[in-house]
Amino acid sequence: MRPAGRPARIAHAHGNTRQALRRALGADIDMIEADIWYRSGRIEIRHERRLNPLPLLTDRRMRGHEPGPLALPLPHGYYVRPDLCPLQLTEVLETVRGSRQLLLDVKGRYRGDQRQAFVRTLVSRIREQKAEGYVTVCGQTYPVLDRLRLEAPDLPVRYSIEKPEQWRRFLRMVESDDTVRSACISYRFLDAE
Repeated sequence: MRPAGRPARIAHAHGNTRQALRRALGADIDMIEADIWYRSGRIEIRHERRLNPLPLLTDRRMRGHEPGPLALPLPHGYYVRPDLCPLQLTEVLETVRGSRQLLLDVKGRYRGDQRQAFVRTLVSRIREQKAEGYVTVCGQTYPVLDRLRLEAPDLPVRYSIEKPEQWRRFLRMVESDDTVRSACISYRFLDAE
């Protein structure tokens, strides 16, 4: 447990690859962040978007995100890589097993039945691994987070805020719902007030 008053040390994106996850587990940090996507009944761990129907992933090169040795460069700082042996949520939960806190960042857009299936699968995987005590879910996909709060009110949820409209929406939610109290917020919104 971290001492009261000390900021949480989060290994951003270090849950997204097996190599980075091993490094994070050997480091003096509090929490490991991983990006989660729902696909065909599974929860996959990665930051990149999938180029459906092709088994390819693409993203922009960013500090902290490892594209891997098979990544091919594209113009404007992007890359593409094959979607081989994707890391699954279950593997990350089994690897961490409560030795660190996990911050699972929901990626993608989901509607209707797919949103419901994502939430049910996520809750099921967390409960199967008895990970309720060390998992927090966050993201900018607010409809998934809202559904998760209804489905599993015991799981901690943090709304991610990177845009002014998200900040305004979060403030409205706080005013109307006593259970909304946590956020992951961009430093650009922090000021003395």
